[in-house]
Amino acid sequence: MKYPRIYLAVDNCFASKRWTTPEAWARVIRDVMGLTCVEASADNEIDPLYSPAAVRRTWVAQVKRVQEQMGVRVVNLYSGHGTYATLGLGHTDKRVRDHILKNWVKPMAQTAGRVGAGMGFLWFNAYPARVFMGDTGSLAIGGVLGVVAICTKQELLLLVVGGIFVIEALSVILQVASFKLTGKRIFRMSPIHHHFELLGWKENTVIVRFWILAIMFAFLGLSTLKLR
Repeated sequence: MKYPRIYLAVDNCFASKRWTTPEAWARVIRDVMGLTCVEASADNEIDPLYSPAAVRRTWVAQVKRVQEQMGVRVVNLYSGHGTYATLGLGHTDKRVRDHILKNWVKPMAQTAGRVGAGMGFLWFNAYPARVFMGDTGSLAIGGVLGVVAICTKQELLLLVVGGIFVIEALSVILQVASFKLTGKRIFRMSPIHHHFELLGWKENTVIVRFWILAIMFAFLGLSTLKLR
């Protein structure tokens, strides 16, 4: 009979975690105390109210590196009570709670609401469509994506994730520039999805293939998380 492996973890009472680097306290945990687990969450180890976003990202990256290189397992980093505290729902300082709720939780909730609204639209927009979106809706969605990218400081990543939008916009720019400079058109019609329709592709074919490209661009954007 196999028994589950039991880990002994050190909680946040190990105060030196707050004042030293993850590499330093992980070495103490492993070499001096002989333990393999430690509890750590960003709201307790670094002060989110006064720490810039770059500091928080550096801290999380250091913790992940410690886990891989030193074999010290960091638990409760994003789950359990640490989640509530990290979300600002359990921190003892009201200023910290307000700061995290305003800058982290509310933007996430608003973004989730927009994603849900978009999914609801797509449900009724499926062929044969009962609901259509005009320029007002599409431009608003584009603006929201831009705002989310700016708020999360992922402006360049938006160019990758929104590759379809970039291609559509570039097709119009190239078409207009070519016609004004040479009097010739590059595409039969722009944006480029109309070009494919004039080539004989059915509307559903264009839509599904653009969906495939959009998913590929989304996964490409996610893959860059390991590079940053």
